[in-house]
Amino acid sequence: MSPKGNQYNLVMKMASFRRKAFVQILLSLILFSGCKPVSWMNSPNDLHQQRGTLFFVNGIQEDGLITVNFESGLSSRNYIELTREGATKKVTLQSIRGYRLDKDQYTLKEVDVDFSGSRHLLFVRQITRDSSRIGFYELYQQKTSTTGEGMYSYFISLPGHGLYETWNIAGRELEPDFNVKMSRVVSDCPSLASKILDKAQGYFLPAYTRSDARKVRVINKIIEEYNSCK
Repeated sequence: MSPKGNQYNLVMKMASFRRKAFVQILLSLILFSGCKPVSWMNSPNDLHQQRGTLFFVNGIQEDGLITVNFESGLSSRNYIELTREGATKKVTLQSIRGYRLDKDQYTLKEVDVDFSGSRHLLFVRQITRDSSRIGFYELYQQKTSTTGEGMYSYFISLPGHGLYETWNIAGRELEPDFNVKMSRVVSDCPSLASKILDKAQGYFLPAYTRSDARKVRVINKIIEEYNSCK
């Protein structure tokens, strides 16, 4: 075969190789762009196959891959899913205390988010330690077409509250007149109650406070002092 013929065949082979490579890349892009990752977490109430530990009301703990679909609408709000050794089981909410992912612990609580009096069982991030006299929790809800942004809400649970019971810190239990109502909550610690009632710096939340950082800072300060009160 002439040199020109060899050159022509080489060019054709290279062109064929490029076409095949392009098709493979294109198919890969189509395949992966249309699929969600195997594991994801959008919020504590919308996660899929996240490795963690599930805590049960009876004290048992189970490690595995946890799936919660409360926000996505893919499954019922009556259960979550736990996958262990390739087998998936449905776990009813009534049997769950919460779950842990890495260092974050999420507790199942009954919350009133929109102050309507309607309460829902949702997972909230636990801010305080288990031994705290007052529990403090953060609920994150991912952005929706209505709000256009994610939203944080904060809740407390008090001594004497039921397992799932909470108060929204912006709800009628504490607002308006935060200083009066919160001072009553900690009335068994007179020095702390006095600071709150007198609106001492760092112990007061004005009505309709928008700063999440300030909410966390004030409530944490009150809880820490209440825990150490004797």
